[in-house]
Amino acid sequence: MSRNNNHQLQIYNELQENGRLAMNLLLQDLRQTGFFGDMTGQPLRLDGNVKSRLKLTEAHDCRDERGEPGGSLPASGDNGILRPFLARHVDSRGVLNAELGCLKKVRLQPESDVLSLKREVGFPVGKLEISRNSQRIYLAANVRQALFFAGNDKAATDDLSTLSSAQIREFQHHVYYIQQLDNIPELRLIQLTDQMNAAYSLPLVQGVERLRVLVAVDESVPADGLADKYLPPEKITPAIWNTFAITGIQLFLLIRALEPSPGFLNQQTYQLGDQKLAPFNDGYQRLVLQSSVQFRNAAVGNVLH
Repeated sequence: MSRNNNHQLQIYNELQENGRLAMNLLLQDLRQTGFFGDMTGQPLRLDGNVKSRLKLTEAHDCRDERGEPGGSLPASGDNGILRPFLARHVDSRGVLNAELGCLKKVRLQPESDVLSLKREVGFPVGKLEISRNSQRIYLAANVRQALFFAGNDKAATDDLSTLSSAQIREFQHHVYYIQQLDNIPELRLIQLTDQMNAAYSLPLVQGVERLRVLVAVDESVPADGLADKYLPPEKITPAIWNTFAITGIQLFLLIRALEPSPGFLNQQTYQLGDQKLAPFNDGYQRLVLQSSVQFRNAAVGNVLH
């Protein structure tokens, strides 16, 4: 095998490996979006049945265009409903099409999307504080009631004792975005600890250059859980984000080689869903991957409502 052919094979394997890893990480999380134990499928807003023993400050929250009611945790009223899934688009200037507070100071990859997912993770834990991580937030839920509380909340025991048959799991808010560092694009993750802070974001996969989603929207009345149309994030109204009308997404990734190939000029166009990308005219080889996800927990909500 010639040196050039060997180099091409290495690049191809690199693109495949990075693309497969990024896609699998995203799909595993997306499939569980909206899982809240026995409260799965119920709209979560603070009321007589859904309570919270903590409130995140603006600096430690990840608020959408609703401001304080649209943070990582639910708030009261129709405007305070928790959104299990949310997507934002980053324009050519690197600006989000709508607010997502934890990314205010992050230099985002232009013409890419950002994903926000909320769900419970892991196995149930006990009601005693010793069984919980002090730097995590938890959700206790049965079929009628739910309680959000901090892992280090020693006084939560009394409230938990009133939730019969409730299971307690860690509550998570994940925000996925792409950032270019030292000329290498990278998929990164902000995850909820006892706060949402981009300064503690985690690098996931290098070489992920673009992320694009088309959101599956059920417009049927009554809802049947089937997608009637696919829309880009920037065309989804706030009212739709607040409902179970979002039934899934089509996911597209553009993977770029970490280093340019000598003597290679990339003049290819790429199609990412509704986006047609003009030739990059550089020395980097690229690969497009795509998949789709159905939000099964949203389907539970459609059945219940």
